[in-house]
Amino acid sequence: MSLSSSINRRSLIKAAGLGALLPIFESSALAKSLTPPKRVIFIAYGYGHYDQGWFPNNVQHKWHCSSQEKVKDFELSSSLQGLANYKNDVSFISNLSPIHARRPHAGCDTFLTCANVDSNPLRSFTNTVSVDQVIAKKVGKYTRISSMQINGRTGNHDGWGGGTSMSCNENGEFLNGLNSLSDIYKRSFGDPDLTVSERRKQLSKHRSLLVLSNGGTKSLARVISKEDKERLSQFTDSLRSIEKRIQKDMAWAGRPFPKTKFQIPSGALNEEEKIKTSFDLMTEIFRTDLTRVISYRMSSIGLLQQMGYQQNTHAMSHWARHSQDLQCQIDRDKKLAELLAYLIRQLKNTKEIDGSSLLDNTLIFFGTGIRVHHVVKNIPMIMAGGGGEGIQQGKHYTYKENVTPLGNLWLSTIKHFGINAQKFGDSNNELHNIFKSV
Repeated sequence: MSLSSSINRRSLIKAAGLGALLPIFESSALAKSLTPPKRVIFIAYGYGHYDQGWFPNNVQHKWHCSSQEKVKDFELSSSLQGLANYKNDVSFISNLSPIHARRPHAGCDTFLTCANVDSNPLRSFTNTVSVDQVIAKKVGKYTRISSMQINGRTGNHDGWGGGTSMSCNENGEFLNGLNSLSDIYKRSFGDPDLTVSERRKQLSKHRSLLVLSNGGTKSLARVISKEDKERLSQFTDSLRSIEKRIQKDMAWAGRPFPKTKFQIPSGALNEEEKIKTSFDLMTEIFRTDLTRVISYRMSSIGLLQQMGYQQNTHAMSHWARHSQDLQCQIDRDKKLAELLAYLIRQLKNTKEIDGSSLLDNTLIFFGTGIRVHHVVKNIPMIMAGGGGEGIQQGKHYTYKENVTPLGNLWLSTIKHFGINAQKFGDSNNELHNIFKSV
């Protein structure tokens, strides 16, 4: 079997929606000729960390540890011991800053965009396209779902502002996120109660409603003020994003969903179980190549309540030394490290068709738009996984304080996926020492 014929067969298999069947060909020439795709998960949560517990021990116990660029080994701090088994699979990146950030409460809303939210005087909040959507525009055309946005938010004090996800389209409008485990399952593996014909009818109905809504906005635009036209433009941009998704869903409607051992998850779960089940679903979604780009806005309040704390995440972030709020922050940090370790383990234990693991071909970014209290400079970031090639893990990467844009990391990530971009958000360079292949 020639290489070209192997690739053609694989293309046909994927085009038929049968990607989940590929593992049965592991001993064939087809399997040996395949290179697993690169994938990426962006995970964020609200209101930062306790610096002295979260930061690696050998760098003076604070994220803003140096004014020089350095790469060194690290020792896990007390809050990070949950990652001990995966020390060589993770790296820490410190001193990246969203340069335009002025509003602490909006820090997480611009985590993936690095936007200047005050750039448009006609709007109270202006965002731009998020890094996951730049990547999805290229790699999403090969999969059933271009990208997936998951919304784990459980309350108004989780550290998030508007929208139901942290992903934004090309016009800076928040994309709709999936709010429940059942929503994630049905979006990925189909609603078992719907036939193909019923699914097509449902999509056609949704599309008709969009057409009606869009028609109404055109007549309304002729009689409203300039400021209201700006708001209306935001609304119509959102409609266009939904319409594009429906069009793609209709094109795939006749193709079978991949088979999975998963059942629709039960709703009777505590917050930690919900997060772990979300990670299980992400692993299965990547295994079946339903999408290659996921953003996950993680809950914090549910975790705190499960751990016996009554504080909301916002109150926790204002901790003072020796206070209960500080202990709350430390305990949440430890739980976050344990949850990240769980995701790493799931991806590492799932094999690709070529014998590598999902983790070998997946990049995970785990961070927050606020460092500590309400400080939006020198934010912490954990990077995990292999990302396909060229990533050196098990290191601590330190950059110059206050002046190294977070956008540099996202620009480098975009280029790692083969996209010829010159700038993203507030970027002014690339992070060559992390991404050797950039």
